[in-house]
Amino acid sequence: MSSIGNLVFFGGTLVYARWPLNFQYLDKEGPRPHWLNVTIFVFQIGVILALLGAFMSFAYIASVVLTLTAVEESDTNTSIRQKDQDSNSSYKDDEDLKQSNPKPANAGFRSTIRYLRSRGGIRACFRGFRMTLAIYGAELAVSIIWTFIPMIRLMQPIWPIFLSLLTATWQMAWVHQVIANKLSRSRPQRLLGFHNWSKVAHVAALQAISFYVADAFFAVAVNFAQEFAGGIVGVDDNASYESVFLFAAICIVAGLLCVLITLPALITFTRVAASMLPGEDDPIVPYDRTFDGKVKSESMGGTGRIGIKDAWYTFEKPAWEHYVKLSFTTYGILFPIAIAGVIVLLRSSVIAVGI
Repeated sequence: MSSIGNLVFFGGTLVYARWPLNFQYLDKEGPRPHWLNVTIFVFQIGVILALLGAFMSFAYIASVVLTLTAVEESDTNTSIRQKDQDSNSSYKDDEDLKQSNPKPANAGFRSTIRYLRSRGGIRACFRGFRMTLAIYGAELAVSIIWTFIPMIRLMQPIWPIFLSLLTATWQMAWVHQVIANKLSRSRPQRLLGFHNWSKVAHVAALQAISFYVADAFFAVAVNFAQEFAGGIVGVDDNASYESVFLFAAICIVAGLLCVLITLPALITFTRVAASMLPGEDDPIVPYDRTFDGKVKSESMGGTGRIGIKDAWYTFEKPAWEHYVKLSFTTYGILFPIAIAGVIVLLRSSVIAVGI
């Protein structure tokens, strides 16, 4: 999600550069009636809330789809019910369905959503949502409390890493809630315990570091693009379209590189957490729980999980290509939604001045 924030920031910056707030235009055609300004403002606020809801919903569903993609076997024979274009046609039984139209559960967004809905309705698409709220709530609470500690400013550069370490087992529990069909253990049994934390803390730190590097890289890229394109951001209303396109090209390439920077760590953490799924929990999608025999139980002298290196090397090339494709599809859908929201927000802020 860090890369999504970077792309939203870029979109807002670019829109602001070509469409800066100009309150003088309110007087060009004379003052508007007060009721008309209020109506337009309320309508635009509704549009913003709708776009925000669509953005957050799709972003979360995409995170669920990508998590399942990171663990599902690439050669799975799992099939999901696909409706024929003719609404009057139907299959006699599931065997006829599998033979006529087999499709992996994670073949795409639509097929995955259909598969999840067949397992638990629309709520299944938001698996682990309450755990996500708990993670963000815990991080926010800790951040607020620790701001009152003077020494916390010294930890500012590594603060995201510290928060990720603090919620490492919670992140692991979220992966389990997403990939498990039904959980056999209660939530406290999954969250508490230093034994589980020590197994995933270093992977969570690696994931946080990748986000930190991606954010820093994108910030440097935006500054470079602004200088290279002639300082167009928010100050030069007469910037040429060539400069704007150059600025956009640099930032888009930087955003895509940020995606590639964070993907390996995301995949690694997901697969390490998936390898720790309790044996009594059945996965919602088929995957090799031994990861090519790399996972050995603690009773047999193993660690009960897969290592970072093995988590990466056991991720097959077709699965990697599919994961990257879905990731870029996600950002390709979220980016226009975010830009539309920024445009409406800028326009509504101008109208609010005239109310």
